[in-house]
Amino acid sequence: MGLELKYTISPESHVAEFCCLICHQLCSLSASVTGCSHVFCTPCLTRWLESPNSSKRCPACNMDLSSSTSESWTTGNTSKAGPGLPVVAPLQTAQPLAYRVLRRVKVRCPVGGCRWKGDYGDLQRHMVTAEHGDGGEGKTEEETKDIDMEEAEEEKEEK
Repeated sequence: MGLELKYTISPESHVAEFCCLICHQLCSLSASVTGCSHVFCTPCLTRWLESPNSSKRCPACNMDLSSSTSESWTTGNTSKAGPGLPVVAPLQTAQPLAYRVLRRVKVRCPVGGCRWKGDYGDLQRHMVTAEHGDGGEGKTEEETKDIDMEEAEEEKEEK
């Protein structure tokens, strides 16, 4: 699972290529790429491929991902992949430029009230080092809204 798209600042045209078609979020930085060049969160794709209903095919284009007879991600053509060429590989090693572009997607902190904005590749460091006033755990924007609504209801009841 990656980052909810509502926390992205970069234009949709930049973000769309890195949206996992399984969880519909910005791919995690540990993303995987298929031989057909579709990018997914690694845990999402792993669960998909291990599912008995997946047929070991790409969720985006239905390409066979079960053997090395699939399209080669290294050449980008429709010829058969040679022995040893992975059908699914880490984005960072298979397509380093795409990985760097993913790390550069502009995002904002998902913790309600935090004003941090920056590169997706820096978000994890921000989450670890930022003091969000709650012991570093942080609350999502929705959790903060829920708490605010509960407090407002309690104030109404007291009156």
